[in-house]
Amino acid sequence: MKEFVVSRHASGSTDDSSPRSAHFRADDRGVLTWADNGAESLFGYSSGRFPGMTVRHLVAGSEDDPFSPAHEETLNHGQKLTLTFRHANGFFFTGHLQLGASHLDEDNAASAMITLLPEASLERSRLRQIEIGAKLGTWDLGVQNNNIHWSEGVYNILELRPGAEVSPEHALFYFQAGQTRIRAALRRCLRTGKAFAFDLPILTAQQRPRWVRLTGNAEYQGELVDKVSGVLVDITPEHDQTLKAQRWRHLLDGMLASTDELIMAVDPEFKVILINEAAASQFETTFNLRPAAGDSLPELLQQYPNENRLYRRLWQRAMERDFFCVEMPLSQQDPDLAVFEVHFHRLTDGAGTVIGAVFRAQDMSEKVGQGTLSYVTSHDPVTGLLNRREFLHRLKRALLNKAEKGNAHALLYLDLDHFEKLNDTHGTGACDRYLRALAMRLSSRIRQRDALARVGGDKLAVLLDNCDENEARKVAENLRLALGELTLEWRNQSLSCTASAGLVPLPSQIDERPEDLLALAADLCQTAKTAGRNRLHVHRDPGNLAAEEQTSVRLQQLQTAMTNRAVELRFQSIRPIASVTWGDNIEILSRLKVSSEATSWGPGEFLPLAERFDLASQFDRLVVAETLAWLARNPLMEPRLKMCCFNVSQGSLMDSAFASEIGPLLAESNYAPSVFCFEVQESDAVRDPSAVEELCHALHELGCRVALEGVSGTGQSYNLISRLPIDVIKLDGKLMKSMMDEPVQQVMVESLHRVAEVSGKITIAQYIEDDEMLKQARALGIHFGQGYRLASPRPLDELAPPPWQDVVN
Repeated sequence: MKEFVVSRHASGSTDDSSPRSAHFRADDRGVLTWADNGAESLFGYSSGRFPGMTVRHLVAGSEDDPFSPAHEETLNHGQKLTLTFRHANGFFFTGHLQLGASHLDEDNAASAMITLLPEASLERSRLRQIEIGAKLGTWDLGVQNNNIHWSEGVYNILELRPGAEVSPEHALFYFQAGQTRIRAALRRCLRTGKAFAFDLPILTAQQRPRWVRLTGNAEYQGELVDKVSGVLVDITPEHDQTLKAQRWRHLLDGMLASTDELIMAVDPEFKVILINEAAASQFETTFNLRPAAGDSLPELLQQYPNENRLYRRLWQRAMERDFFCVEMPLSQQDPDLAVFEVHFHRLTDGAGTVIGAVFRAQDMSEKVGQGTLSYVTSHDPVTGLLNRREFLHRLKRALLNKAEKGNAHALLYLDLDHFEKLNDTHGTGACDRYLRALAMRLSSRIRQRDALARVGGDKLAVLLDNCDENEARKVAENLRLALGELTLEWRNQSLSCTASAGLVPLPSQIDERPEDLLALAADLCQTAKTAGRNRLHVHRDPGNLAAEEQTSVRLQQLQTAMTNRAVELRFQSIRPIASVTWGDNIEILSRLKVSSEATSWGPGEFLPLAERFDLASQFDRLVVAETLAWLARNPLMEPRLKMCCFNVSQGSLMDSAFASEIGPLLAESNYAPSVFCFEVQESDAVRDPSAVEELCHALHELGCRVALEGVSGTGQSYNLISRLPIDVIKLDGKLMKSMMDEPVQQVMVESLHRVAEVSGKITIAQYIEDDEMLKQARALGIHFGQGYRLASPRPLDELAPPPWQDVVN
């Protein structure tokens, strides 16, 4: 229960007859339970109207709802909200709202005690609540008169009207599959006093199948059984869960039996949880022992101390890491044994507790052939690509070939961008999987005579055989683009990366060392990273140097403009379309004034450059600071401004200090933090939902709101809406446009709006460009609209109200 105090915003009136404050109380659902006389006068409703009315009836719109997450955070910190309220006569007024001192949410849990409920106080209504909550009912059978009594719970389980006339034979009809068993249990209990309990199926009066548990106990009068009483419990959910688990077990057994790969799982004490036939047979072939579920691996391998120590370390490592891969024979005793590619995975329960590990092994004999030892020493164990030593050997052989025959060869070096951050975010196991997927994709894009190798943790090299510089450039670009298009789905998250590339045509001189050429290609990658990443640099390529010089000039212009705070602030209004609300809702837009150019730069010109050189987060903070400074110069905007939206770049998402650095700026402002809303692109949220979720919590702690912008209606959209603590949903412009011609898209828009309504979020339709689109959005009940049909972008100064002197004149 909360008590609120509402005081009317001073408007310069000298009329003291109108009330200035009111008190009312509301429960956690926002339903009013009490209001004083001041509330009656302030809002225009009679005192009897308030109980049962929701708080939303008293405010102008959902953005003024004090129960919204952003407003609740502000109130819980003891701060005051400035809201727009609605009078019973239909006009709006501005007021302040804060929590009352006497009815804040209070819990006496610290001093409460749990006591045994006295038997006499178990009233019928309390019993009914217990039976409904536990889905059970009680019954009894009298020995003397054969009378049977049911509680309401039994009637409810059988889907009968409580008190309906039911004979014993009629009752047994619902237990058709268990009639004989029930009769026998009752006779035995009456004769011997032995209790019974068993599960059986029933068919309710509504012809719905259910599973119940029937229990019975004898009650004595003297030495004779006088009554049999018991409980009927609806266990349908538990029974369905058991059946589902059994089906999954059968499915798992079938999957394990259908593969030739070796699969085995152990618990933290290295006891076998499950093992398929292929693994058991291979284990028996290797160690002359056949493991089964429940066996202890250390005990099985007592006669093989080296393997025992090795497997203990591997299994322990598997339980400490998400995933890793090794290539090894199952035993070190015989060098002729086949080599297996073994994948270890950690197993956790729903709470994240480690419950064991599983390994999956694949025989590499067909891939390796007879040269097992040669393969192991020349290939990378994670990706199966050539390793650095073997690649340098083949590069040296290519140099000799070029000197003897004059064939053109090229060396391509790929350095993954921000791979360390990917590893820190998702873990080694996910990145190993990504590298293997990447190796498969790149291998499919080169010829069989080309050589692809992993020469470092996040570095790959390709030797393009008999390939001149022009052709090598095309291949390099294709490989770089193919790498950037690869997306790996891992535990409901998407892993993707780009690469900086360096291409070196092989020289004619045989005195060049392979190590030096590889170092030269690595240096080219570094210059590509400095120039902005995700690009190709070619050795002795003047065109690239010119482009690099031009980029350097524009970067200098960008840095100078940001240093001089040369930002042109603009805004676009966000208009209510579902209902009338008072106040200004805007999105802040920006351009950069560059002194050397006549026109200012639009976002399409400076944002790619800012993101490339990690200046995007700094620019976002600059826009926020300049906007707050403008608002400070225009204090009359405070009661009018309801929502002010800022765009958040991907750089700010990755900047953990973004929220903490704008916090002091917001604290110095006279405007409530709940006015400010930060928009996150859906594409950025899909790419890194964890970073977005962390930013949402940080902004909510400041009292701000968060919007998910560009919501496209895909399955990922619904996943993000349910996962992320957002307050506003901005529907994608393409979705709104396609809605006009495709009924399916209209259903998607309506579905997104309903999800938003249920979860208390605001919806904004973007790109409202004509009357028909506006009409359709309004018909769907979308709260706000944004687009050229409603308002065009304008300089922010045009939003400012006229000076007070001008209004008076």
